[in-house]
Amino acid sequence: MIRMTEIKFIDVTENSFSIIRDLAYKIWPISYKGMVSDEQIYYMLNERYTDEGIQLAINAGLNFKLAEQDKEFVGFLAYSFVENKLKLNQIYVLPETQGSGIGKQIMDHVVEIAREKNLGSIILTVNRNNPAVNFYKHLDFKIIDEKDFDIGNGFLMNDYIMEKIVT
Repeated sequence: MIRMTEIKFIDVTENSFSIIRDLAYKIWPISYKGMVSDEQIYYMLNERYTDEGIQLAINAGLNFKLAEQDKEFVGFLAYSFVENKLKLNQIYVLPETQGSGIGKQIMDHVVEIAREKNLGSIILTVNRNNPAVNFYKHLDFKIIDEKDFDIGNGFLMNDYIMEKIVT
């Protein structure tokens, strides 16, 4: 059996904002193709992944981590804390690595953080048309609601809100 190399998690600093941005620009156009328009993809990328956008997110309480495998960055995550819950705001892995177990390792890390903080659950939002919904269901997330979020410039995010109880 081939053993997958373990993922290392690296806290994001101002010096690594460009890595987050580069990953987002590699991931989003492929991952969101067909779910939302190209215009919406690039609107969101340009809003969220400038140095200023990343810093604003950090100032608002997001914790970013890079996922590194074999000295290459393969994805990132961002999370915050809301009441007695960990909110997984972002989890992205390079399209060519999807299905390799990297996402599962990232989610295991997120569960570990929630346990360390004695949080009761993990919540996230995900586009209702995103195939990742099945990934989350496989990891025991349940759909608890659905909402449409106005993200500006006439664009909406049509999302499920999902939750996983942490035991």
